[in-house]
Amino acid sequence: MLKNYFKIALRNIVKYKVHTVINILGFAIALAVDMLAPEGHGEIIGGSQREDDLEELEKRLKEHNLPKKYFEWYLDLRRYGSVPHSGFGLGFERTVGWICGTKHIRETILFPRMMHRLEP
Repeated sequence: MLKNYFKIALRNIVKYKVHTVINILGFAIALAVDMLAPEGHGEIIGGSQREDDLEELEKRLKEHNLPKKYFEWYLDLRRYGSVPHSGFGLGFERTVGWICGTKHIRETILFPRMMHRLEP
């Protein structure tokens, strides 16, 4: 149960506002990118920068009423050795579908879930 609580809580902290910064004019901007494939294949790559401001992370913990002790390891990463960094994720099935020109993403998934088959 604690593991699920942690996943939900971390997801809320990491994705809620931590990917935004305030620019000089006072507008909130997102340090993120989405690469969309044409022809209706959708997002194939998504990337963003993690929040590296320790004070901002602690503020979000308080806003969401989350126990700080479960996030100390993550806060320690920001305290003792993290630098501003980014990452991205590639949607393999969508990319293959776009390259191969398939009509539906199910054609690129080895064992797609369907109404008549919920398990491989």
